[in-house]
Parts: sequence; structure tokens; C-alpha cells
Amino acid sequence: RYVFWVAPHIAVPMSGEEGTIYRDGREGISHACGALLALLGEIKRGKLNLQLDNDDLEQSLLKQHIVSHLAYGQVPSLVQLTYAAYECIRSEVHRVARASVNPSQCEYVVVAGIQVHGA
Repeated sequence: RYVFWVAPHIAVPMSGEEGTIYRDGREGISHACGALLALLGEIKRGKLNLQLDNDDLEQSLLKQHIVSHLAYGQVPSLVQLTYAAYECIRSEVHRVARASVNPSQCEYVVVAGIQVHGA
């Protein structure tokens, strides 16, 4: 049996803006999710680069997948972008699991959600 965990994350503080939070053991404000905040910044500036960056493949692929889940011209909130990331990751994990797991020999389950850092 296989268990796949899917959980993009976001910071939602009691006061302040989404994406920023104070965490134990860290000085000052930290951010969650940094990769999604970087993508959101590109979208807001109208300077979205979807070319594959060989020095940061993970971020390049993340941007390509998530943007395909947004409406053309949409400038999402961080919450909307986090839900788009959730849908991308969940569907990709299901696709890979279906291609990798032989259902006649074993089972799999996908446990999915969004991890919220709050204070």
C-alpha cells in the first residue's frame, strides 16, 4: 500500500497580511509559501517568466503548472494561488500514482489538504 501526502502551505496570521508570520526559532517575519509569493510577485508586476530555468527547475515547473490553472489575465490572491497549487499537486500525484501503481497488486490513497501556519 502507498500513501501520498499533498499539502501546499500558506501563512495566515491573526493580524497582518497572508503569507507572513512569526515562527518560533526565527528572527523577524518569515514567509509561506515563498515559492508562491515569488510567483505572485511576478504575476502582479506583469513580468511572468515561464521559460525553463536550469538553475531552478522546481520553481520553473511550479510556475508552468500553476499558471495553467489560472484564467488568462487573472491576478489571484495568495489564497487563490495556494488553492491552484493544491489542485496542480493533487492532480499530478494522482496521475503519477495511476501510472506507477498496479491496482491488482496494491492500493494507494492520496491524503490532500492545505497546511496553514497561523499565530
